[in-house]
Amino acid sequence: MNVAVVAKLSDYKLKNTLLPLVNLSAVENIYLVRRTPIVCEKVVCYCPPAVFRWNIVTSELYRILALLYLCATKKADYIIGIHFYFHCVYAALAGLLFQKPFMFSIVENPKLYKDSKVFKWLMTKARKVAVRGGHSQAFLAQRHVNAFVLPDYYKFRLHDPTSSRREYDFIFIGNLVQEKRVDLLLRAFAKLKARGACFRAVIIGRGVLEGELRKTRQELGLSDCVEITGYVDSVFSYLDNARALTLFSETEGLPTVLLEAVDAGLPLIVSDAGDITDFAKDNVNALVVKTGDVDRFADCCYRFLTDLNLRKKLQDNVLNSKKELEKKYSLEHVSAIWKGVLCA
Repeated sequence: MNVAVVAKLSDYKLKNTLLPLVNLSAVENIYLVRRTPIVCEKVVCYCPPAVFRWNIVTSELYRILALLYLCATKKADYIIGIHFYFHCVYAALAGLLFQKPFMFSIVENPKLYKDSKVFKWLMTKARKVAVRGGHSQAFLAQRHVNAFVLPDYYKFRLHDPTSSRREYDFIFIGNLVQEKRVDLLLRAFAKLKARGACFRAVIIGRGVLEGELRKTRQELGLSDCVEITGYVDSVFSYLDNARALTLFSETEGLPTVLLEAVDAGLPLIVSDAGDITDFAKDNVNALVVKTGDVDRFADCCYRFLTDLNLRKKLQDNVLNSKKELEKKYSLEHVSAIWKGVLCA
């Protein structure tokens, strides 16, 4: 079987998504239609030439034509779109035109498209619809879409997270874009500081709001206790030096950073957006806050700093959950799910 995949994702996340497919003996080739290439076994990249790559119109036109070519030449037996706009739309267009089976992997929160007629219609045409967690699955079930939960493969590190020193009390990792609401996270930190709390936090990532967030940090008087690094090559050294992951998103799927945090032994202080609460259990391994509630988020950060018994309970539960998560996100388990999808 030859599989065509239309995706964007970072190199790291995309490789983790593709490796369970690579692991299947039934899959001979994976034709990846993407703006930039990656190196991975069985993966053949169809990417626009460099001269077209950085223009959104020419690069997207190239990707559509490349996908249609793969279907027209019968190289692709199955089409997978990862992220609805525009990757799943491209997969549906090619699949319907050439009568090829196609599926969607909705890695974002499907509630983003609750008013989209295109989304509603195409959901009924896909052979399978994968989502990141139970909340997304339930949302689509209400709209008569038979979705299933598909975890990404994640390889946990062989290390003792209790042995690391902890330089930062709080860490954020993600794109600096509106939906991550890092601005509200900074305001929560400002309220925390106003209560006399002594802490250090680090914000890691890049995006269109980076300059604005640096300005907000200065205006709120947080320059001495909140570090903004921009992009870093590896987040693990920072995770190993932190005490808790903070995430205040207004919309999410199930971000990989939650797994990375557990891998480092970090409890979670997070909003209840998307599928996060599939993973983060309030007062078990996390402190969970209603999306947008800055006061409550600041309170949770204060509790985490001052209540050492709570902190230890959360961390112990994170560490105890790691073995179960290692099985759920293992290459063998995720490959078995993919086999059921492609070979059914």
